[in-house]
Amino acid sequence: MTLYDILGVSSNATMDQIKKQYRKMSLEFHPDRPGGNASKFKEINEAYEQLYDDKKRKQYDQVQEPDLFDFLSPMFGPFHLLRTPPLDVMVEITLDQAFTGGKIPVTIDRWIHVQHVKQSERETLYIDIPRGVDTNEWMLISNRGNMGPTGELGDVRVIFTIKNTTKMERKGLDLWYTHSITLKEALCGFSFQLEYLRGQILQLNNPAGNIVSPYYKKVMPEMGMKRDEQTGNLVLAFMIQFPTTLPESSIESLKSLL
Repeated sequence: MTLYDILGVSSNATMDQIKKQYRKMSLEFHPDRPGGNASKFKEINEAYEQLYDDKKRKQYDQVQEPDLFDFLSPMFGPFHLLRTPPLDVMVEITLDQAFTGGKIPVTIDRWIHVQHVKQSERETLYIDIPRGVDTNEWMLISNRGNMGPTGELGDVRVIFTIKNTTKMERKGLDLWYTHSITLKEALCGFSFQLEYLRGQILQLNNPAGNIVSPYYKKVMPEMGMKRDEQTGNLVLAFMIQFPTTLPESSIESLKSLL
């Protein structure tokens, strides 16, 4: 199986097609998502790292040519291309930033060689946050990493961590919020405010007579995370707090009403 097969693209796919397919599969197999697959997620990331960099992709495509390397393999063993490992940089962003995208500064410290002396060099890069990015997903910045023995610069791999300070839980592209209500509120109506994203406050109302049953979920379409052409939903899950006991007078009143 080739790296192209892993990502589900053809060998002549464009960079945009590779990136789009990676983001789709990364979301599908993300370990934090129900039904995710950690090993598949890792495999997808490794394939994307190789194919999204134009130079690495050309080197990989050359290795796929069978004639020369099949001939050399029995004499010299497997053929491996030496390259400078990527410089990993961990970046923490908020759920708000993952929702809207935007540009942020990222400071890196890389190794360079000056007159055969290894030195540290610092640079600030300005990167565009991919809208809808999730924890452990990454983006590659070519030729801005550590300097290898031959003088070529490796890549920078920016790995994202999402800091969620909201009361909502992210599940793939969906945002979930669990709200507890009393039995009285479930039967007689209620209202509450939800602190959403970008500083927005949502006023949510359930009128009297619209009874909420246990484990009821209300789906608010296209109010979740956005990613390429996909948009998730905001899901409100209601938990009803039932009283453990009721006075006799309340029981009789309920009997007369129900």
